[in-house]
Amino acid sequence: MSPLNESQLATFKHGLLIRLNLQRLNIIDLLITLPSSDCTKTEKELALFSCEDLILISKDIDLKALKDKIKSLKKIDAALSNLHLGMFGLCSDCEEEIELERLKEDATQQRCQHCAEKYNKQHFKQYLL
Repeated sequence: MSPLNESQLATFKHGLLIRLNLQRLNIIDLLITLPSSDCTKTEKELALFSCEDLILISKDIDLKALKDKIKSLKKIDAALSNLHLGMFGLCSDCEEEIELERLKEDATQQRCQHCAEKYNKQHFKQYLL
């Protein structure tokens, strides 16, 4: 169960939905600038696509800016899913509350400060090997 009250959850949901729609528009804007060999869809067609559809048609396009936008879209979508499931604001590793200030900074955070530091150290060590 989420540690946040209904007002806080509504505020986070509103902000995440705005970010989701803006990211969708950014992805569509980027896709329509690509050569037709990379993306054969028109702007009108893309506007009707769900987030999942945008992710699918983008997976084979090797463009860093697009990959970054898709990664962000996935994080926003995951946060909204957690909100829907009543798990928003809980650390994905230890299931303790994520610090409110951390969520206010970025509502897509999946880990509390302690677990995020631990996760980052482990990932850094992998790159050193």
